[in-house]
Amino acid sequence: MIYYWIIFSIPAIFSVIKIDSYKNLDKFFWYIFSVLLIILLGFRYEVGGDWGVYRYNFYDTAKQFNFYEYDLRSDYLFELLSWNIHFFGFNFITLNLICSAIFIY
Repeated sequence: MIYYWIIFSIPAIFSVIKIDSYKNLDKFFWYIFSVLLIILLGFRYEVGGDWGVYRYNFYDTAKQFNFYEYDLRSDYLFELLSWNIHFFGFNFITLNLICSAIFIY
């Protein structure tokens, strides 16, 4: 639980304390914090109740994905990204890293 409080505290402190003379330093800290969040979110393993469902969908999409077929009940871009990651031989953690980078951006 302490990790979540630290992650919450860092941007809270930087939002209250403004360093006007060190704008480049402020941007640098935000980039470092963003990379830290991407790593923490991307490398999580078996976290959340839907972990198994997403993992199953990752491997199921690799078998059944059709580039030319669009299903209204699915998320086409997520499935395309998932299929590409599996096609190039990467695993589910890579999909997590890319999705977390998109989310943090």
